[in-house]
Amino acid sequence: MTNVKGDRIRLAAVQVLLAVAAGQTLDDAMAELDLAGGDRAIAQWLAFGALREALLLERLSSPLLQKPWRRRDADVQALLHLALFELRHGQRPAFAVVNDWVEMTAAIHKAWARGLMNAVLRRYLREREALEGRLRADDLDLGHPAWLAQRLRAAYPRQWPEIAAANNAEAPLWLRINRRRVTVAAYQEALAACGLQAEAVDWDAGARLLRASVPVTELPGWREGWVSVQDGAAQQAALILAPRAGERILDACAAPGGKTAHLLEAGADHLLALDRSAVRLQRVAETLQRLDLHGADLRAADAAEPRRWWDGQPFDAILLDAPCTGTGVIRRHPDIRLRRQPADVEQAVEAQRRLLEALWPCLKVGGRLLYATCSVLSAQIVLGKLALLKEILDQGVTLHWVAEAEWREPAPFAFLPGVGVRSRVQRVWRLHYYPLTNQYALLDNGHEPQLFAHWAALIAVLSEVRDLRLPVPHGAPRGAVALRVYVDVDALPLPLRLRALLGHWKLESEWTSSAVLP
Repeated sequence: MTNVKGDRIRLAAVQVLLAVAAGQTLDDAMAELDLAGGDRAIAQWLAFGALREALLLERLSSPLLQKPWRRRDADVQALLHLALFELRHGQRPAFAVVNDWVEMTAAIHKAWARGLMNAVLRRYLREREALEGRLRADDLDLGHPAWLAQRLRAAYPRQWPEIAAANNAEAPLWLRINRRRVTVAAYQEALAACGLQAEAVDWDAGARLLRASVPVTELPGWREGWVSVQDGAAQQAALILAPRAGERILDACAAPGGKTAHLLEAGADHLLALDRSAVRLQRVAETLQRLDLHGADLRAADAAEPRRWWDGQPFDAILLDAPCTGTGVIRRHPDIRLRRQPADVEQAVEAQRRLLEALWPCLKVGGRLLYATCSVLSAQIVLGKLALLKEILDQGVTLHWVAEAEWREPAPFAFLPGVGVRSRVQRVWRLHYYPLTNQYALLDNGHEPQLFAHWAALIAVLSEVRDLRLPVPHGAPRGAVALRVYVDVDALPLPLRLRALLGHWKLESEWTSSAVLP
């Protein structure tokens, strides 16, 4: 790339880092860039990479500096981080990388930093092996903030290094083919004609995985609405909810619209999509327009306040893509590891509690509610769902906590896939509250009761699926563990019983979560 063109791309990457440092999300900062095609792709590679390695780059550069950065020189720090990232992972000659990033000090009007940049980058090249070796030896948190690494270690003692490694990797590009606009076979041919190799998956014919990242606007049929970019995990939501024509569907937290669009593609034709932000809801509208999808009513409203938007007619299915810290999508959104703080976890749990309490009464008896988060922190996955339990327990109602493991073993002489013997084991506890001692008890038949002085301590035990000690035979095929709390409505005190009846607490199982067997 020419020097003028390259300077424009590098300056754009600097602007993205500064915007994120000022509190803007990476997606919003990228949306404001006046770049397209390959130029945008290079700026994105630089910005995403520097943010992904921000904590490592700070530790790498710290020994090379004589004093800490001043707040007003955040732009120079951004230059240095971007330069170090390109030296570590780029394909250009080192002398060209150093020269170009040193020259960028003039573009940000910090000519005084020219000598500093030059000295630090050249010293890094001279001492590279020793510096990188020391960085690897000292990186106990694997590029994550200390608080987040601590929580990941506690929740996943064995798997957390794999989780951290996935967070530190570049995200692959997942596609969802809009089969209302083009056939799968025709789109596969279009990809091949562009030289793009796409992998099919066994869980949905319209999903494709691209190993090579390309600007989305250069995907074949992008402007014509043939395809969307959506992570494979996110594509599961519409498949699980399985909307049918004629059903009333609620997408409670719709923006930016990927799941909304997928629900419409999957057959929904009477869908209410809510989001608190009118600006973000406009992005949903733009997505549906590009894909030529109809049947959605978009409203800017808080899903936790149904009295402002609900007509009283229950929904057949509700998608609650609950707000959370996003710790499960750091690979896709590397700014999360810098922007999130421990207090955000508690705020997310409270927001999820409000939404779940408000939306449950809006669901038809026998309907389907899909509760989804993109967090890997168990407090958000479980506490958010079980917040109502404390209120019931505190009024003296004994609840039954059931952990049930199920798997399918091949039947003798079975020649058809999926045919087999279904096996299941179950373990039941009773949850109780002792008001005199202000303790919560986990009662397991034949064992001494476990007493907890705090509600959070009890839930922490219940949320650890791997510690439930289910009697699953060694070598059994991988399956799922379902956790359910059974509420006997007749046993509830009168005020809660009225709430249960008015809120359609007709299902035997009100709170459900699941996890894969180890």
